[in-house]
Amino acid sequence: NLVALALLATPHHAIELRLLERQLDLLAELQRRLPGAAHASLPAGTAADWIEQALALGMVQRREQPLGDIILADAGQAALLGWYRNNVLHLFALTGLVAFAFRHQPAHGLDELEALLAPGWPILARELVVEPPASLREALSAMLAVLGELGLLARGESGWQRPREPLEAGECLDLLGQLMQPSLERGYLLLAVLLNAGPGRLTAEALADQGHQLAERLALLSGRDAPEFFDTRLFVSLVESLEEEGWLWREEERLMFDDRLCEAAHHSRQLFDPALRHRLQLVTRQA
Repeated sequence: NLVALALLATPHHAIELRLLERQLDLLAELQRRLPGAAHASLPAGTAADWIEQALALGMVQRREQPLGDIILADAGQAALLGWYRNNVLHLFALTGLVAFAFRHQPAHGLDELEALLAPGWPILARELVVEPPASLREALSAMLAVLGELGLLARGESGWQRPREPLEAGECLDLLGQLMQPSLERGYLLLAVLLNAGPGRLTAEALADQGHQLAERLALLSGRDAPEFFDTRLFVSLVESLEEEGWLWREEERLMFDDRLCEAAHHSRQLFDPALRHRLQLVTRQA
């Protein structure tokens, strides 16, 4: 499960062996310090043992390189690994969300981070079947402290920031953030479709269908052609979550929303890099 989680977070399902070992150690330490579930237990052995087991099962491949071995998965292996990844993805939902917030903005204060993540957190928690903490602010504060202790963030004058050194710490932080990237991109794409159409223009079925089609197109254009990224059921569930959270409601089967959703969507744009935002907008307008 952990090997799948770390490996599938990479853009091309390939990672240096030493970095994979470090990332597995990091995931295990995060689970020890901030357990994602009360009854989850870590496997016996070391990160190297877990990788060897995955190799022995034929779930991943090892390619020897003079500068260091690489662990990778082909398309068939990646499809199988998706099931194992999904077994534990929810344990690191909040960690991944916090790490993602530091991908394109190097520094955040606690107040700013809470304001940025609070609107989307219930939707993400619902998708991954995560029990939200009693206080998101307290959970974020604890998460920032642990990431600081592990060297992935550094405390600055006005909050927390990405560390300048070592560079490998930044790699590990980015890999954590990529755990949540597919879910966040799906949500952003769905909002882009909805806002582009306007209130009262789409049914829930039409919105989910358009979101699915655009996600499939985006996946092909970006080289991330994984069917699970554009699964129609995920978009149906997203629409239901937005309704349950009060962001959407129906009038004569048409989806309605107000300025609150527009403001939340505008605020969440800060999570994504400008190139991705441009591509999402372009794909949406073409549709």
